Amino acid sequence: MSIREIRKSKPKMGRPVTTGIGVPVLLRMHDPQLAALDAWIAAQNEPISRPEGARRLIEMALEGARKGGKGR
Repeated sequence: MSIREIRKSKPKMGRPVTTGIGVPVLLRMHDPQLAALDAWIAAQNEPISRPEGARRLIEMALEGARKGGKGR
């Protein structure tokens, strides 16, 4: 392999991508909803952020709707 074929990896500047490509969604929540979300997050076995908690709850609701549960 020639020297020209060897590429040196340069460290990339900026924040590393952690969630991949996605569409940002702005969501407003009132205090009772935030309190319920925070309580659900606190009951989990691992520390997760509010956005991750909301994503997980949405996934759970969608999975329940697919299985014929309440979708609303």
